[in-house]
Order: sequence, then structure tokens, then C-alpha cells
Amino acid sequence: MPPVVLYISRLVVDAHGPWLLCEQAGIDYVLEDVDLALGEHRSPAFRAMNPHGTVPALRDGDVCVWEAHAIMRHLCRCYPEAARYYPQQPEALASMEQVLDWRNTSLFRNISAVAGPLLGFTAPDESRQAAGRAALTRAKDGDFAVLQHKFLMDRPYIAGHSITIADFSVVTALKLLDATNLSLPPSIEDYAARVTQATDYKRLADGNGGYGINMYISMKRAWGDG
Repeated sequence: MPPVVLYISRLVVDAHGPWLLCEQAGIDYVLEDVDLALGEHRSPAFRAMNPHGTVPALRDGDVCVWEAHAIMRHLCRCYPEAARYYPQQPEALASMEQVLDWRNTSLFRNISAVAGPLLGFTAPDESRQAAGRAALTRAKDGDFAVLQHKFLMDRPYIAGHSITIADFSVVTALKLLDATNLSLPPSIEDYAARVTQATDYKRLADGNGGYGINMYISMKRAWGDG
């Protein structure tokens, strides 16, 4: 059986969840770096696989999957080595699925609005800066409270005592906050550290032999401080 092919950009944290899953589960895969600066994601060949022209994307034989959470679900359902990251117990499954949706509809939107202009992912005009300030308030007053008091109140991970793909997705979203001066609540800091220490995420964020998001954030912060 040929390996799956995972298309990513190392600077796109949405691609980190599927990448981390492949690494943690030991899935046989080939990593393809898509050069966004050169527009490789807009090429006819790439758009034939993913009409949205975004990363991550996955090719599994004749099946093409895009969107990070869809990719992770596909891998967990189709590859026994990844199944442990997709719980079957109803309460754990419900928590995981809720967080996967909430991460995209609220948490990551607010984090992106705050960190995106600082990282050069969006134009730092006044309207975006105002939106970023509003998003920061929503994150601090809403998202962090939900994460602390709903999903991490009595458990080490989102779905209980075992890591799931929801943890991969949340921790990779929180990574962008390294570009800001925002201090996370201690319980969320501890959670992010716990997931990072239990997985290979630091190695991937460092680039795993390439130019990683950690280096990019450090460079941007140094330029900003200068």
C-alpha cells in the first residue's frame, strides 16, 4: 500500500495537526512542502486536488481530502495506528467533536485576528487592528474561559485522560499566540505544555529540518522589538 501524501506549509499552523497525527501514529506518509510564496497552491495540479487551493491537503490513493479536521478524521478512521486518537466512548467523542468545531468557529478566528497582523499574515491596517483588539477581548473573556472551565476543568486533555486530535488542533492554534504579548491563564499554559511534552510538536514547530513557525515567530518578534 503506497504512503499517503500530506501537503503542508510549515508556517501554516492549521497544517500542523494532521502532520503531528501522522508522526504520533506512525502512519506511512510522504510530506510535501507547498511553497505558498511561489503560488504552488494556486497551480492547476494542486487545485485539481483541492479546489480551494489551501493547505493542508491529503492524497490517499485515489482519495483527496482537504481541511485539517477532515484529514485527521479520515486518518483515524482508515488507519488503525491512528484510531487511538479518535475516541469511541460517547462522552469523550462528544467533547472532542465539540472542540474541533469550536476551535474553528471561535478560538482560532480570534487568535488569528490578534496574531495575524503581527506575523504579516494579514495587512496591519487600522480596521484589522481594531478587529484584533476586539478579538483579544473575546478570546480572554470567552474562549479561554470555555477551555478552562468546560473542557479542562477536571481532566488533563480535551476528551479526558488521553490525547485526541482535538488536542492537536487546539495546541497548534495556541502556537500563534507566541507572537503576542498575551499571557495565557496558568491552567491553559500548563495544558499546552503537557500536550507539547507528550508529543513531537516542538520538533515540528521548530521545522523538523525546515524553516518552522517557531523560527518565523522569533524573527518577527525581533524585528518588531527593533
